[in-house]
Amino acid sequence: MQCRMSTVQSVVNSNTKTLYESNAIITSHLSKMESNVYDLQLRLDELIERQIRDNSVITTLKALLSDKKEIENSNSNKFKLLRIRRKSY
Repeated sequence: MQCRMSTVQSVVNSNTKTLYESNAIITSHLSKMESNVYDLQLRLDELIERQIRDNSVITTLKALLSDKKEIENSNSNKFKLLRIRRKSY
């Protein structure tokens, strides 16, 4: 910021009013930029938190589906064994 202010001061004809206006404009722009950066940081943090939550939900759902498939496979194997036993009688 100081470098930018020095540049403006060297370009302007040392007119105090013009220098003050230039400094005020630059300060206003910097303030707006800082506000925008802060807002973007908050949004990014929120997005990352949502992604972490979504990943944990997906992991949980995958585990539940895997468990369900294992149960279905073990049940189908039991039914196959029962059919084989019935045929053997």
